[in-house]
Amino acid sequence: NNQHRILQRGPAVEPCISPPPLLPFSELVMAPTTKYATPLLAMGVPGLAWVVASLMGGCILTTYSLCIMEDKCPRLPKLPTISDTWVPIPGNYVSRIVVSLAALLLQAGNLAMYFMNEARRSPSTSASYPSNQFLAQMAYVAVFLFSWVGAICDSSSNPTCEGQGTLHSACAVTFFIIYNVYEVFLVEMPTKQGYEVRNRTSLRVMLGLSALAKLRFLPAVQGHFDETPLAIVEWGDVALMMVVLVRFLSQHATELSLSLVRSSSSSEGEEEEGKVAKVATVEDKSSVRVLSDMTTDRFATVGASLGLATIVVSWALAVHQGVVKSGELPNISDVFVHKPENWISRWGIVLTGSLMTATTFLAYYVRADPTVSTRGVLSKLLLAVVTLVGLASNGAIMLFGANNIGESTKMHEVCGAVFFGGYSVYMLLYTVDELVASRANVGFRFAGQVLAFVVSLVSKVRFPVVASWLAKCLCSSHVGRIFCHFVGVNNDGTHASDPYGYQWADLGAIAGFLTLTVLLHPVARRFSLAITTPASALGY
Repeated sequence: NNQHRILQRGPAVEPCISPPPLLPFSELVMAPTTKYATPLLAMGVPGLAWVVASLMGGCILTTYSLCIMEDKCPRLPKLPTISDTWVPIPGNYVSRIVVSLAALLLQAGNLAMYFMNEARRSPSTSASYPSNQFLAQMAYVAVFLFSWVGAICDSSSNPTCEGQGTLHSACAVTFFIIYNVYEVFLVEMPTKQGYEVRNRTSLRVMLGLSALAKLRFLPAVQGHFDETPLAIVEWGDVALMMVVLVRFLSQHATELSLSLVRSSSSSEGEEEEGKVAKVATVEDKSSVRVLSDMTTDRFATVGASLGLATIVVSWALAVHQGVVKSGELPNISDVFVHKPENWISRWGIVLTGSLMTATTFLAYYVRADPTVSTRGVLSKLLLAVVTLVGLASNGAIMLFGANNIGESTKMHEVCGAVFFGGYSVYMLLYTVDELVASRANVGFRFAGQVLAFVVSLVSKVRFPVVASWLAKCLCSSHVGRIFCHFVGVNNDGTHASDPYGYQWADLGAIAGFLTLTVLLHPVARRFSLAITTPASALGY
């Protein structure tokens, strides 16, 4: 079958790649494939490395500048450690979000580097040299620990942090050591002819200096120097590791990309709608080989599951600690205040926001696909507005998770209102867009979308400004009084009981809408973020 072969001069050969190593749950996430697809957007893996390095470099410089401006850190010639700049407001919020984003992108880079190693590793490599699967697992574990460094900041007592210094240091130190070793194995790996490491000497020098910088973790060294020399070494170590990664991938991962792709149509639902797209094959000049991908519905499933798990675990811990009452629906924000729930929410809710941002972005292409609907100028504009509203809502939930109600009550409440209010607007505009652009029949899925919007809209009575407006403008009339009684709003604008049930109903409406518009969408699986290589590339 030529669709599953590599295009080369001469006889076709089977791909020499083996499936990537996957952690226990990750068949749901990034699944190995042997398909070809049409690329819609692409960023080379070297560019991805630059993005990760720029995010972290920008984060460090930004939080340092903010810390100086707030007079929370010493000025030059003294220098604070990076972790110290992540304790005061607002640098703590910046670090929690940026570290999460950088870790997520770096994990995608780790997967790409697995395929890079598969293509360049010499078949005669000694059996004692770590396998590509083992190296990839090393990188996955290291970056997973790194993703917690922002969530668990370095001060146990500072109210703007409420972290745990020992756990923070353990995650950071383990990441530094494991990833440093991983980079050494990348540089020293025996390779096939034509895949030799260029500038290996300079890379070895940088990795050697990075390894020496790890001596700062020894108690004897820490006791001998004050903070500034240790901070200088730490900043230098971070720079060295980023430079090695960027330089190495710029030389050896040039044929790999992180791409947004449209794959062939294969679902029965699409065939029933008569929307079967042309199958991308290796013979198509515009096609790319998909090495591993994560479809729109997988992003939605993982994001929603992670968000729900974060809330449930935090709720259970809060009940165990006596922070919230057992058997009652709490204010969701209240379960994110105390340790360790605040660490879990900073990690899980921010990551959920990132995954849902990817889902919203992919959903744009699902709706814009010409095989789904034919759009005019106004319809395209409406779809763009829908997407921007969704992205803004996801950004708000990331900031909502990055700061809890005990750190900055006003900001936390505003972010929550923007997320829930923005998502109601997103539901409305999305449903109108689907009705106009697709001329959808009022069936189960469409009716469910309308119901989810109505539930979300009614649940907004929990906000004091909405309850006050109802009391002033609606509750005085006979029909309005019935409605106000039904939703639990008194004539003076107060609530007859705790309105937290509406918050959970709103969350359920969002989950239901997501299920209807993404998980049950007939073509959502055709669009994915993928690790790709040109169809004609050798060795993949």
